[in-house]
Amino acid sequence: MERIDIGDAQIIRILEWQGPFAPAARIVPGVADVAWRCVGADHYDPVDGSYLGAMQAWVVRTGGRAVLVDSGWVMAVSARGV
Repeated sequence: MERIDIGDAQIIRILEWQGPFAPAARIVPGVADVAWRCVGADHYDPVDGSYLGAMQAWVVRTGGRAVLVDSGWVMAVSARGV
């Protein structure tokens, strides 16, 4: 779990899964392999051309409250057939 403090707020990352997600060319069609290589090893595997993604949520704590932020990104992408 990673934590970032910004002023009085704490932002905590909750990692559910991280790894190869899909071919990068399917995530963003038309982007050249050389451009993906500039993204870096945390997000692209040049050996098989995979986009490396993560399923994660965030907890924001401030003012005695905690808010869970979960974008549902993976479900939205799956609905588009990626």
